[in-house]
Amino acid sequence: FLSEKKTADRNYALSYYMKENKCFPSDIESIRDELDFYFQLCSLETNCEAAAVMAATLANGGVCSLTDQPCIQSRACRDVLSLMYSCGMYDYSGQFAFDVGLPAKSGVSGGMILVIPNLMGICLFSPRLDRMGNTTRGVLFCQKLVDIFNFHNYDSLLHADSKKIDPRRRIGNKETDLVVNLLFACKNGDLETVRKLHLQGMNLNIVDYDGRTALHLAASEGQTVILRFLLQIAKVDQTIRDRWGRTALDDARTFHRTACMALLLKAAQRKQQKTQQSKNTTKGLIGLVANNNNNGSGHLPITTNTSTTIESSGGEEEGELEEDEDEELLRSEEGGSMWDDDQPLSTNNKHHKGGGIVSGRSSKAAATAKWMIEHCVDRLSLGGNDEAMENGEKSRRLDNKNGGGHQHKQAAIIASSKFHTSTGD
Repeated sequence: FLSEKKTADRNYALSYYMKENKCFPSDIESIRDELDFYFQLCSLETNCEAAAVMAATLANGGVCSLTDQPCIQSRACRDVLSLMYSCGMYDYSGQFAFDVGLPAKSGVSGGMILVIPNLMGICLFSPRLDRMGNTTRGVLFCQKLVDIFNFHNYDSLLHADSKKIDPRRRIGNKETDLVVNLLFACKNGDLETVRKLHLQGMNLNIVDYDGRTALHLAASEGQTVILRFLLQIAKVDQTIRDRWGRTALDDARTFHRTACMALLLKAAQRKQQKTQQSKNTTKGLIGLVANNNNNGSGHLPITTNTSTTIESSGGEEEGELEEDEDEELLRSEEGGSMWDDDQPLSTNNKHHKGGGIVSGRSSKAAATAKWMIEHCVDRLSLGGNDEAMENGEKSRRLDNKNGGGHQHKQAAIIASSKFHTSTGD
């Protein structure tokens, strides 16, 4: 006490300056008496164990961790921690907040308390002081602590790439929370939560303890909007079976969810058609290039029948449920419908190129085929690949045997002009 009072010239100067600017309550009569009380508080004797309990009480919101009794009001506890964070380490407070990011208070005796909110309180003691008046080894310990553990105020940001240890989180908690949030959102029809998880990169095929996916829950509860999102946007696997060997379609059938059954059956049919069309595309391209090699011409023989229209084989079934309001909910950020590829094709949805006609879905495939032909024909046609020619002949014979009416929808290009391999027109 006497040592503090003897070397308190700076405290006296600051106190009188504050009194001149009316920073003290009006009933304060003697600044010296108030400073004597302050020096007494600075001279309290304690040990590391008692100081650690004090720090733990602050970390616990003002409730003593030993007796479970409230000692400090929560608002006062918050204010004390705020002051410790901003000015608890003398002139080093700003740098300490930047490096460590935790509320702390040091003393000239070499003692120091560190508060990790909602976790624990730590007391450090090392008499050697730095030029700022803080314990040298205590500050170094705090810096090493936050290098290993994510105790810094801003180590827990949502997309932080830090590999630090978080002892406050149990192993597997993050994955468990994600599964619970996803499945409950699908059960309750919460599209916003499902979409948010999808945009964050979460695997929507993740399963719970019973092996059930989000698709199982949406199908069981009849959530058609969620079901459409999972099938059309997230492209989830609808063949996953739970521990009882049941798929999402089985659940929809059990609970008589007719609309969900229709969506699942249609998605399965569409997937099968795309697989078959992909095979036909490859087969048709090989046949076209091989035929070009066989003819020995400098261009590809492209069908020129302008009266032929290639319609998609995946037409819409009668009685399909119309979900216009759901489609509005699921609009993509680009402004179009999230499942434009599933819209029914009509005679009005045809694109004219040259003298030919390519219907809605076939236009994309035709453009793909054209690109592949233009970039591959030089290599295959000029090289005289006998194997490709043989494969092409087999492909054409198979088509003729089947009636010749079934064109390779994704591979054929209906046009009135010829593509020249030399000019790339």
